[in-house]
Amino acid sequence: MEPLLIRRDAPSRYGAAGAALVGVGLLPGALVVAAGGGVAGVLLLGAGVATAVRAERAMVHADQDGILVRGSLRSRRIALADVVGMRAERLYFCDRRGRLRSCWLSALGRNTSRWAVYSYSNRLSLLQRIELERWIEEAVTSRIKRRARLLDTLDDAALAREARVAAAGERWERKYGVARPRWHFVSAAAERVTGARAAAGS
Repeated sequence: MEPLLIRRDAPSRYGAAGAALVGVGLLPGALVVAAGGGVAGVLLLGAGVATAVRAERAMVHADQDGILVRGSLRSRRIALADVVGMRAERLYFCDRRGRLRSCWLSALGRNTSRWAVYSYSNRLSLLQRIELERWIEEAVTSRIKRRARLLDTLDDAALAREARVAAAGERWERKYGVARPRWHFVSAAAERVTGARAAAGS
């Protein structure tokens, strides 16, 4: 798989940074300073600058090891083996406890208007989302059956992890009514391999 890097276009990045600077730093800081909280106002300004920098640097980088999601508030790297799917601007994955989690892909942007607004930024965001969806389809979804066939080569810990991911994937498919559910292949294979190992050890 070729790595994939997604970022907003420059006007969108600078607009998001400016909004973060004003909304998080300048406006609240000015109100706090006016109320006599000088130190707190300076801290808010610093937080606004930091948030603006992160908003400008928001991105998604996907490679064979995982997907790095850098947002306005935090960065998260998700192992590719834990990714179960993508819907709109959210990436869904399985955490260490087997829970279905998601994170917002802020680098894809979001059209907050109630009306369909055509712009270069919106068009680019749509194309990038389609590109990332295709990348995940090739890197994750299309390989689910192959993962199921390889389960009997894994040790018990890796097998349990695959079972947790598959269960989270099935929950994601049911939640969004995926037309071609596939994660049940891994769940069924994991149950079969686990049963065979238990029988062999008894």
